[in-house]
Amino acid sequence: MVVLAVPWEVVPPVLAQAGDLSGKVLIDCTNPIRWENGPVVAIEGSGVQEIAKRTPGAKVVKAFNTLGAEHLQAPKFGAYKADVYIATDDASARNVAASLARELGFDVVDAGPLRNARLLEHLAVLWVHLATQGGMGRSIAFKVLKK
Repeated sequence: MVVLAVPWEVVPPVLAQAGDLSGKVLIDCTNPIRWENGPVVAIEGSGVQEIAKRTPGAKVVKAFNTLGAEHLQAPKFGAYKADVYIATDDASARNVAASLARELGFDVVDAGPLRNARLLEHLAVLWVHLATQGGMGRSIAFKVLKK
């Protein structure tokens, strides 16, 4: 397993340095965000789909991108666990990412195929907006509630 957790602008050189990732689960935590009086999506389409094009043969997963990195060590918010949303086209990679998320203490939400990763990247823009522009600070996370 390889976890990609770098600023969007350094994704290309980091992937070039990573070498051949064929057959490996690549968990993408990045978000293609730029700042224009607040956070906005920096590219057309999906960042993770661009990453998948650059890493042929890798089992690419979008996960861990919709909350602040500091919550990876402490995913509990009172009585609730923060959610980790997972999007991928590979069932075995989904299981790897879900196992990691549960081991870290998160609840897992299956966000469907990799094409849905774009939605997760937009959710990350909302998180950044709420944290920085919305006055909520970084101590927030998203949660799907079920009855």
